[in-house]
Amino acid sequence: MSDGQYLLFECKSDAKLTRAEVNKRETDQMNRSSAWFKRYYPGSTVTRILIIPTHTLAASAGFNDQVFIMREKQLDQLNKNVRGFFNEFRTVDLLDLSERKIGEHLRTHKLTVDDLSAAYCQKPVAHKRR
Repeated sequence: MSDGQYLLFECKSDAKLTRAEVNKRETDQMNRSSAWFKRYYPGSTVTRILIIPTHTLAASAGFNDQVFIMREKQLDQLNKNVRGFFNEFRTVDLLDLSERKIGEHLRTHKLTVDDLSAAYCQKPVAHKRR
């Protein structure tokens, strides 16, 4: 994203859209990825995003670090905005493209570093005990 700032994605493409909870195995997998990241990129800032249909954690599940959840609707919006961003360059002479103009397009299509967690993600919700 920028010097010392990264995104860490875990995508659960096999999860059914109707599933009610993120299970322990899935949170453990994100926790292992996060530990790997800390080991190999010490001192770096990372935004962790789990792409999965639900944002509710099972009672046995939990994250060791802050993790954001991206659900289907948010993923679809991100996909739409990324396509829109790249379409901006269809008629542009890439030799004349400036960093300022690219930044404008990133802001227009909500693809800045801050947008990626704020516009497309939500915090997980703890399982409600009965």
